[in-house]
Amino acid sequence: MTPADIAFARSLWRGPVEPEPLKGGLSNLSFVVRDAGTRFVVRLGEDIPVHHVFRDREHAASQAAFEAGLSPEPVHREAGLSVFRFIEGRTFEEADFSRHLVRVVGLLRRCHADVGRRVRGPINAFWAFHVVRDYAGLLGLDAEYGPIADRLEAMQIAMPTVFAHNDLLPGNLIDDGARLWLIDWEYAGFGSPLFDLANVAANGALGPADDL
Repeated sequence: MTPADIAFARSLWRGPVEPEPLKGGLSNLSFVVRDAGTRFVVRLGEDIPVHHVFRDREHAASQAAFEAGLSPEPVHREAGLSVFRFIEGRTFEEADFSRHLVRVVGLLRRCHADVGRRVRGPINAFWAFHVVRDYAGLLGLDAEYGPIADRLEAMQIAMPTVFAHNDLLPGNLIDDGARLWLIDWEYAGFGSPLFDLANVAANGALGPADDL
């Protein structure tokens, strides 16, 4: 049985549906479903502890982000499967970060200020230096990368703890022509606001002239 069979054999829909695969998604499979004239996105994915991905925490973050007005509504969740309302719009590309930098930073400000107040239940803490050390330990590279993480961690300037997205790939932003939407909250958690800004700079190929 394929992932599509597993998702669409369940009693989620009012009538027959024909799932259409969505591109992207490094840790899940996504499909668009039209049911009774309404479109939804179905995401299939299990927990991936080695990457610190836990679907119940992703769902909690997605729900909080919806309540904060940043993300589409989650309408159903069960083990290995989540359903969201479909957002009609254009997925970002790398160059869009610099073209829409003010809008992106405004979106992040809302994320950092609002989502953490709304999230409920167990949720992640995301600390980039811990992630580096954990991967290094898994790969047997502690001696090489552990000291680098330690030095960088010691150099950082103290910042307030916020609820951050932590996965700002271009494909995780959608422009519907009027506003931006932020999707895919797998790595979301409490941590430093600087990691989101670093994501924007790196994934948007920003240069020294771009003033964050």
